[in-house]
Amino acid sequence: ASTSTGEGVETAPGSEAVPKEVVDAAERGDEVAVLAWVEIGGRVNARYETAVTRDLTLLMVAANSGHKRLAKMLLRNGAEANLGSSEGWTALMSAAFTGHEQL
Repeated sequence: ASTSTGEGVETAPGSEAVPKEVVDAAERGDEVAVLAWVEIGGRVNARYETAVTRDLTLLMVAANSGHKRLAKMLLRNGAEANLGSSEGWTALMSAAFTGHEQL
């Protein structure tokens, strides 16, 4: 079973939670907010889930949204580019699918 954090972002019991505020910041491309979370101990490869997909990472969000600078910052801080979601999508696959091939 999973627990909802409200507004569509859920975390599985025992998983490394990514706070909704950090997911929202990644969707906006807010490098400062995401980096602040990482610097206080947030894990760049932490996973979260939505109502549709599990095992998403912040790098996947950045790639899907075309936030190149945020993606580079996450990679510099140890994000793994080859992690896949429950649907089998990696950050690079998502970037290409959404028209952000420059990532």
